[in-house]
Amino acid sequence: MTWNVALLVAVLSAYAPGQQSEEVVVPKLERGQELVFRGTFEEEAARPGIRFRRTYDYEGRWFVLDRDATGYDLAALTVFYSREAQNRAAELPVSINLERVRLDLQGRMSASDLVPIDGVPAIERGMFFELPQGRLGVGKHWDTPQDPRPPRGWRVGALVSYRGASCYPITVTQQSEQWGRATTPELPGWKRIDTLHVSALNGYASAVERLIEIQDPSAQQANSRYHLKYQFDGKLHYAGALGEERRAEILEHLALAKSFDPTNRATTELIVARVQRWTQNHPATPYREALLALQRRADAANRNDTPPVPMPLQATLMPETPRVGNRLPEFLTRDLLTREQVRLSRLRGKPLVVLYLNAEAASAMPTLEFLQKLQTHFGTHATMIGIVMEGDIEAVKRLHKRLNLTIPLLEGTAVRKTHQIDTTPLFVVVDANGGTQAVIVGWGGETSGLVWRELDRRIER
Repeated sequence: MTWNVALLVAVLSAYAPGQQSEEVVVPKLERGQELVFRGTFEEEAARPGIRFRRTYDYEGRWFVLDRDATGYDLAALTVFYSREAQNRAAELPVSINLERVRLDLQGRMSASDLVPIDGVPAIERGMFFELPQGRLGVGKHWDTPQDPRPPRGWRVGALVSYRGASCYPITVTQQSEQWGRATTPELPGWKRIDTLHVSALNGYASAVERLIEIQDPSAQQANSRYHLKYQFDGKLHYAGALGEERRAEILEHLALAKSFDPTNRATTELIVARVQRWTQNHPATPYREALLALQRRADAANRNDTPPVPMPLQATLMPETPRVGNRLPEFLTRDLLTREQVRLSRLRGKPLVVLYLNAEAASAMPTLEFLQKLQTHFGTHATMIGIVMEGDIEAVKRLHKRLNLTIPLLEGTAVRKTHQIDTTPLFVVVDANGGTQAVIVGWGGETSGLVWRELDRRIER
């Protein structure tokens, strides 16, 4: 009897809260294997004068190009489609990216995990993650750094049944210092919560949900939300010819993408021709659309135009100088006068003139007067903005009032993260699709005429 009681106590103790055994969880993949994930992405905003809600369909594919003793070489395809399109068969993706990444046996990946706070990720990699010592158990919690953002906090919940399998629910939280502090004068606050359902059998998440909320400094609660939700939709192993067809098409895209230079006409023409030959001589795979998107970008560069497929906002490590033929890099900043958020991509749809200026320079007054003259002449057919890169902010506000300007003046500190501006004043003329058509430095006798003519060429009448 004593022995039976002792045995019962031992069994119950093994399953007592806080004493769950840990399992080793590592990615388990094979060469030629393809994982598919599908779901939705929703973005919504509720600000004064701005209310919208958009939904996109998400598809992610991970093809195992090769494996060795230390990990896997993967091809990662991330595609987002708008649900507003009437004909999905003829629709172009809102965002499509195909990259080669390295995943080691601890779940560490070479691709950056800095997902955009306010947009779709270039490569969605939330289904893969690194575990401390590769072990997972109920009640386990840890923090991971994510410079330049705050650390992420991980916590494992009690086992649940998900789609017929026992899974660990993992909650990952992260928030900025400004979150919940409505009095912060400069920066919005944001909070991110990821929820993963993970089975120890395969080493990656069977379901992922990510909610990012943004709170403007003047708001009492979140007024923008970005919600990504997807599930594992199956895996297949492609051996022989089928696997080689996928591998060959992926490698063709990666090689051409590496050589892509929108300013090099010979390179872009070569890409257009090679993709055309490839599509005529090889059977299509699920990675064909990425190859065609690259062809469209190259063809647009040949026509001195911009690609019809907008590229997503990505975490930029180094700022980029505006160049003719390139898309003007995205930014998120604030109007100096109204304190409203301004995002560059929201200004697309009509030609745009951007003036980068020093508020204390002698050229500030005449360039702003000229920008206002452009706005008055072209009216609703074009947009003008001034970005104050340096100088006394209060002084330029007073100048704006004294000149009775209606053009918005934007704060330049956040813009420096993506735009490298070495000289001011600088005018950039952008077409309706976001492509840079002219970059004009300085202020002199011919400057106004050059800007005027370049803008006038982009106006649709």
